[in-house]
Amino acid sequence: MLGNENTPAMLYLLDTSTISQAFGSFNPGIFVSFWERFDALMRNGGVASVRLVRLELERAPKLAVVQSILRLENLNRDFFSDPTEQELLLVQEITIPRCPLPPIAGLASGTAELRMLTRI
Repeated sequence: MLGNENTPAMLYLLDTSTISQAFGSFNPGIFVSFWERFDALMRNGGVASVRLVRLELERAPKLAVVQSILRLENLNRDFFSDPTEQELLLVQEITIPRCPLPPIAGLASGTAELRMLTRI
């Protein structure tokens, strides 16, 4: 069984867009219950992201986004972690279309960055 009183049953992985929208659109003074629940998930390890998302957020010119990085890391210092090789393979399986594509370079190293492949 997943989860117990100390560990959440589900882990939510947030991408750059989700974090930007949440911190840019949901004022903590207005959406109090949302932020209370979000903060509780953060403290319990129920929400996470990866280092590549942090790097994308650092490039954002908005102060709210920069402040979001600080808030996320204050609640959970391991929020922006490196994905494991198994996680990279799972993301690749979910996001890459089921058609012949070249392998993602460096994936076997365990520290490779996953690059999203798009077709026009």
